[in-house]
Amino acid sequence: MPVAQRIRDVLAGRASAGFVGREEELRLLAECAESDGPLIAWVHGLAGVGKTALLQEFSASAMARGRQVIRLDCRFIEPTPEGFLSVLERVLDCPLPTVEAAAECLGGRKSTLLVLDGYEVLRLLDAWMCQAFVPALTETTRVVIAGRYPPGPNWRSALEWQGLIRTIPVPALNEAESAKLLERAGVPAGEASAIFRIAGGHPMALVLAGGARGNLGSKRDGMDARGTDPRGPDPRGMDPRSMVAQLTRIYLAEVTDERLRIAVEAASVVRTTTHSLLAAMVPEIYSRELYEEMAGLSIVEATSEGLMLHEQVQEAVASWLCSCDPHRRGTYRRAAWTQIRAESGQSDRRNLWRYTADMLYLLENPGLREAYYPSGAQSLALVRARPEDEEAILAIVHDHETPRSAAALRRWWQKLPQSFSVVRDLTGEVIGFYVAMDWKSLRRSMPDGDPALALLQRHLRDCPLAENETALVFRRWLSKSVGEAPSAVQAACWLDVKRSHMALRPQIRRCYGVMNDIGTYAPMLQPLGFRVVENASVEIDGVPCHLAMLDFGPGSFDGWLSDLVAGELGLRPEEILDSETRELVNPEARVALTALEFGMLRYLRQREGKTVSRVELLEQVWEQRTNSGSNVVDAVVRSLRRKLGARAWMVSTVRGVGYRFRSNPGGERRP
Repeated sequence: MPVAQRIRDVLAGRASAGFVGREEELRLLAECAESDGPLIAWVHGLAGVGKTALLQEFSASAMARGRQVIRLDCRFIEPTPEGFLSVLERVLDCPLPTVEAAAECLGGRKSTLLVLDGYEVLRLLDAWMCQAFVPALTETTRVVIAGRYPPGPNWRSALEWQGLIRTIPVPALNEAESAKLLERAGVPAGEASAIFRIAGGHPMALVLAGGARGNLGSKRDGMDARGTDPRGPDPRGMDPRSMVAQLTRIYLAEVTDERLRIAVEAASVVRTTTHSLLAAMVPEIYSRELYEEMAGLSIVEATSEGLMLHEQVQEAVASWLCSCDPHRRGTYRRAAWTQIRAESGQSDRRNLWRYTADMLYLLENPGLREAYYPSGAQSLALVRARPEDEEAILAIVHDHETPRSAAALRRWWQKLPQSFSVVRDLTGEVIGFYVAMDWKSLRRSMPDGDPALALLQRHLRDCPLAENETALVFRRWLSKSVGEAPSAVQAACWLDVKRSHMALRPQIRRCYGVMNDIGTYAPMLQPLGFRVVENASVEIDGVPCHLAMLDFGPGSFDGWLSDLVAGELGLRPEEILDSETRELVNPEARVALTALEFGMLRYLRQREGKTVSRVELLEQVWEQRTNSGSNVVDAVVRSLRRKLGARAWMVSTVRGVGYRFRSNPGGERRP
């Protein structure tokens, strides 16, 4: 869990990283830390170029000068405002219900430096950071952001940030610095020049080349144990990414312990490797000693959540495994999925992001994976609409909507401007927008006269949500140039909505989308589980308008995500409830359930693996605030078990407490 480092952690990091050089970058960072320096220092460079080592050195130096440093590793932060504030709250040890509370707490600490490392993974949170969080900080707080990319369009398109951000690129090391790094890694001085000619000044490439120097430049006849040339082509002249990939293969050829190589290969398919995950993926060789040996490798980082292969090394190993042994890779992924799914069932909301992130990493759907693990820099800014954006928004509406549809969207703007987000290009011009809001907020202030909203209300009346469930209503997206049609604006809008999915979990049950061109979008949406709602279409000024819906299922966003990964792996979790018909889905037949039976089974199913007390069931399913009806609970359980038949074991009794749902007789979730 911890994402902030204490002084001893920083000092340990300096020693392990073997920090060298970077005098100019340290000087620029030191200037930013002063009271009259830029408000934000933005450090950027290639993966593996040494940004984290630079931040560790700078943090230690700043603390030695009396500055308080709060370092957050963004890889372990849920990309939602609530997730970010929750982590900061735990680090600062004070309640932070709002941005203003966080700013006050940070500002009340003398000369605070907030350092955000690995910022590229907070892509979904970038607009909030730019518009809400950082502007709320006091001038006594300085922010250092480090990631693969320079400031994105959210920052560059906002005139108010001009002159307040200093960008600090991190280049490769020169030959003298590279030689010093290799010397600290135990490479004889006489070999440093030859390694530099092969690996250049990219620190991760140097580490790999130093560890594989027995193979570099040597001729090897034949193949390794897996039938591949461990040396491969000469890495010289490659770009850093390709170079690291090739050097990784050479490095692993030097690892003589076959068990250790297998452990590294298994670790390449998961975000982090814990003891339990490693034991699940390679049960025949797992031991605590093996885990510790793996932690000692130079290509592995020990984090608060487990072991992580260096990003580029992980990519290289995973790519090799995919091409050379896809069956073994699939075996690792299926074992990881089963273990992550079982463990997530025991997690509370506060720690749920860890398992969500693990499941997202297993996902191969390119659109969703890009949303959470971006491979490139952003080209468009997507921020909450401001009052001054009204003219641009309504101009786009006028150009692309029929009169009745335009009137409906104007009423949305008048009544619910907070539901609008705008897309800006690098000049700051509004080139598109989208409208979205959660159902619980929307129904408190409903715009009048919207035919699409009438479709939604009818469906929710026929298929109501439970009291503790909500839905996200994605009412419209439009590009200035092409309207609803597929475009970069449409893609940016769809990606941004993913943040709302996560922020609303575990209450979010459905996502509704309104669109005209259902024929174009159906092939994109169907693999994600969207379907066109039957009898939920209407013509507005002669243009068809359709309502599409994604039902996340009883497991909310995380259950849906788990099922997507299961589908990719050929594992189909058995669903036992049909929420629309309120029927029990048995292998031999469907069985009608009473309202209480359905409510109880759904409530237990949503909390799979957790013990639910009779009192909790009375409060949440019966909506009673007394324990007097516990016998009624037991009676409904008996009736439910009769209808479950051969699967009655799914609802087990926890003596003296209540009941627990499980997907298989062994107590863990069925793959």
